[in-house]
Order: sequence, then structure tokens, then C-alpha cells
Amino acid sequence: MNTKRTVVTYAEGTFEAVDVQKKCAANVSHPVVKSVMLARIVRPRQRFAYDIIVYVGLARYLRRKQREEISEEIFHKRGVQMSAGTVSNLCDRFLLYLEALHIARSPDLKSFMQEYGYPLHIDATSDRGKGGLFVCMDGFRGWVLCAGKIESESEERLKPFVEKTIALFGAPIATVRDLGPPGRNAVAFPAKNGIPDFVCHYHFLGAIGERLFNSCYAILRKLLSQSSIRPDLRQLLKKMKLHRNSSIFLIGLSD
Repeated sequence: MNTKRTVVTYAEGTFEAVDVQKKCAANVSHPVVKSVMLARIVRPRQRFAYDIIVYVGLARYLRRKQREEISEEIFHKRGVQMSAGTVSNLCDRFLLYLEALHIARSPDLKSFMQEYGYPLHIDATSDRGKGGLFVCMDGFRGWVLCAGKIESESEERLKPFVEKTIALFGAPIATVRDLGPPGRNAVAFPAKNGIPDFVCHYHFLGAIGERLFNSCYAILRKLLSQSSIRPDLRQLLKKMKLHRNSSIFLIGLSD
């Protein structure tokens, strides 16, 4: 039995794949044998191959290309037409496959990380309690170990990610977090096992600095708002930004 389907790859462009399937006539319960080579190129019942998914994902998340730019780039290089919506779908699939690969390789990463250990840094971005992104990171190497969307920054939302990270990569040598109770409670169980729990210096200094200088800053802000110097300060800021960009460009030329 033969099946045909259109396959889109980055390496070969678009082609018609013929999958020759074999079935044992003597034993009807024996599974149908399909093409192993085709399965390595593209997922069953899918059109876009793995290599074009990787290309789209790297263009989007590493080269920071917009969807329309990626679509136009692939068309000029490989003659493959795809809509912006298709690019979005392939980006989502890329992230899904990348996460699956990350988890599959977690034993190898764990054995490497456990040689010197790792401090577990946790942090969440949320918009006034409306949810956001929670990240668990290896503080030594800057590796994102586990991440996901959260509906709210609460212990119930954060703790499962911490548990998953420790289950995959082993117990950390320390935890580092902000000053909020949700983060503190999310890493309470490692702390009970003797793992040191530290507060991030950036968050600590931010909180202390606000308390120390808030009144002084309020006085300065009031003085500036009552004076006519603010337009001059804006112009000075623009000139400083131009000077900074010019300096960076000149440094790049000298390199």
C-alpha cells in the first residue's frame, strides 16, 4: 500500500512524498511497516518538515525576525510560500519540540550540572496580578531549566515549576528569589532540607533604595515639575542617547 502527501522542507523545498507501506499477509495482527527515512524528515500526517520548523524558530527567537520577514525570506531562498499564521503555528511547534528535547536530555544536563552544583534562581513577571511568565534558572550557567505561563504569582502556581525543576535536574546548592511571599513559599520545601535560601541582591537593593530615597526623589521630582528645566533635560537626554549610539558604532568599527 502506498500513500502520497506533499512535504515542505527547507533543504529540498516542496516535493511529493510516496510512502511505501508493507503489511504481512500471513499475520494480519502484525503492525504496518512504514518508511523510517520519511519519519525522520517530517512528522506523520504533517506537511512541514522538522528542518523548516527549526529554521522558522531560530529566525523568530534568535534573529528576532517578524512573521512577514520570515515568510518572505523563506520564499526568496526556497520558493516556499507560507502565511503569517503558518509561521506562528511553526513557531509554536518549534517551542513544543524544543521543550520535549530539553526534557529528554535532562539526564545529561543533570549529570553535567551536578559536578559543581547549581543555584536555582526563580523569578516571575506579572502584570498587577494578572499572570505572566515564571522562570527557573541555573544561576551559574544562565540556563533556563523550566519556564511556563502563570495565571497569578502565587505559591500554588509557582511551586509545581520548582518541584519539576528539582525532579529533572536534582537539588540545587541554594535558591535565590525576590522578597515576595509566593517565591519564599515556593522554595520552602528545599529550605526545610537544609538548602540555603537567599534573596536576590537586585530586588533587595531595589526595595531598600525605594525606602531610603523615595522622599528625596519626591522632593526632586516636585522641584523639577515646578521649574522650566524639564525641556532642557529632555534635550540633553536625547543628545546623550545619540552620543551613546555613535560611540557604540565607532567601537564596532574599531573592532
